[in-house]
Amino acid sequence: MLLRAITIAALAWISWAAPALADSKSDKIRALIRETGTEAAIRDSMTQMTGNIIPMIRQSLKDAPPALVAMVEEELNAGFRNAIGDFIASTIPLYSETFSEGEIDDMRTFYGTPTGQKMAAQQGPLLQRSMSAGAVIGRRVAQEAMEKAMQRYQATQPPK
Repeated sequence: MLLRAITIAALAWISWAAPALADSKSDKIRALIRETGTEAAIRDSMTQMTGNIIPMIRQSLKDAPPALVAMVEEELNAGFRNAIGDFIASTIPLYSETFSEGEIDDMRTFYGTPTGQKMAAQQGPLLQRSMSAGAVIGRRVAQEAMEKAMQRYQATQPPK
């Protein structure tokens, strides 16, 4: 009887505590997203996306009344601002599936250091510079591939 009461009490505690424990990990992930600069990068990305889309909207609505165009722009800006929270919320399960709570804690500890803060601050610029370098390499590889393919093709053609 005592064992049954203890088991029931333990199960009741687990069912009560499990959501709180899950929220704890989610809160840590949200903090990590903020501390790594990912949230700011998402905001910047959304702002950039809006800046890229607005000229296309203006072009597609070039014959529309200016008031309508302005309203569409306002709604687009508001929509992207509101979507930031949705985007972050959608990434929390991904972090949770990928990293244990201990790993989240370790990353938060690292990003709390001066080196971690420098990494967070430099991650965006490093990614942009890496993408630029990758584009240069991609153009070079494509050019070399075209030249080699032309040489190979010409070698298969009968002499004129």
